[in-house]
Amino acid sequence: MRTIVAGLILLAGCGAGDDKEQGNKGKNNGDDTAVVTNPDDVDGDGYEEDDCDDNDANVHPGALEVLGDGIDHDCDGDPNGTPLVWMDGTTGVRSPRVGATTDHYVLTTGADTFTPDYTDVGISLIFDYGAVGQPAPREDVIWTGATSDEPLAAQVDMITQGASFFAVSSYYRNSTSAYYTTAVKTLFEWNVQAFRRTVTAEHHGSSGPFSDVTARRSGSDLLVASCAPDTVQVVAITANDLPFSAHTNINAELAGQGGDHCGLQDAGGGRALLHMGGAGGVQSWDVSFNNETITLAADQPFSDLSANNIRTGKEWVVIATTTGVLISDESGGAEHQLFAGDDVTDADMSWHEGSGVLAAVIDETLRLAWGTDPAAFSEAEITAISGIAGVSVYRDADRVFLGVSDGQDRVGWAFMAPPL
Repeated sequence: MRTIVAGLILLAGCGAGDDKEQGNKGKNNGDDTAVVTNPDDVDGDGYEEDDCDDNDANVHPGALEVLGDGIDHDCDGDPNGTPLVWMDGTTGVRSPRVGATTDHYVLTTGADTFTPDYTDVGISLIFDYGAVGQPAPREDVIWTGATSDEPLAAQVDMITQGASFFAVSSYYRNSTSAYYTTAVKTLFEWNVQAFRRTVTAEHHGSSGPFSDVTARRSGSDLLVASCAPDTVQVVAITANDLPFSAHTNINAELAGQGGDHCGLQDAGGGRALLHMGGAGGVQSWDVSFNNETITLAADQPFSDLSANNIRTGKEWVVIATTTGVLISDESGGAEHQLFAGDDVTDADMSWHEGSGVLAAVIDETLRLAWGTDPAAFSEAEITAISGIAGVSVYRDADRVFLGVSDGQDRVGWAFMAPPL
């Protein structure tokens, strides 16, 4: 594990300069009731000349932008603009996945190389909850990597639980001429204040190469699916045991029923749905009973699929298509179209206490939609973020965490305040 301090580029916005003063930290003139504040920092937020509203302590360079209120919180001249930080030193970056453990935000991706000496590597960047503005990660965790050519698949996935996160990928192993699905559990160790990879599970499959990988928790199991255009491999792993163990009676390969992309969804009651998509739409399969349940977005080609168990009692599937983003429940009984008519490269959605944020990549720019009902989401373009190909979003009570990739060699991130 290494702390990342170099290779960060701030594209928009700026932090406090050397002339930063601490407002409200005036000196005591001998009278306990008399405190002299800084007259050049009226609102006491620590910013003077660069503060675009010195009467509001929530407005200053480096502040988190709030969508929907029309206020330029970070003083970059755009109420919908926000800083984006890129990490250098990688090639062949995969689309990221973001989430949060008990006390940390986590961005997980994969890359062909990571400076100085990793190839075919899985990388997770760790951010502290308490970090302000657009922070650099506190550390990076290498959860898989090699010095030989063992290519990762085109996608990675991540889910979080408590102080742990599970990173999932698939790869080709030259020594056995076979494809593997792999899952890694990484735990935050309080005594050393760092994340440590604890256990790894691998499952050898006869098929491949896999174009996508997806994971969801189902009770005490971690369900992992790897998809190829003509097959899909599903593995159930006991995620709470050390070491991991694979349940051979739940392993399944659906020959002839694959897709370019796939998403696993916990449907409750011990059932898991596997959504697989291609040029003819999205098919949903019941993993436990190995039968098709419904076809979503029939005859609608799409570019990416993300299945999200986003709030209790309501399951949504987010489908990025060439004609917009389709949000459907697991039964297909409710469907909502956002960014209608746009060719969407990637899309993801996250919910917190009944309020959702949808992120979509359209023409290499980032578009967000938010609200309590997908049928009436507000929409905005994040004008300071461009040149991207992949996106993932996570929101909680305090922040919206965005992870992006440029489709080539860089992964980046941005934090915003929750929308109104």
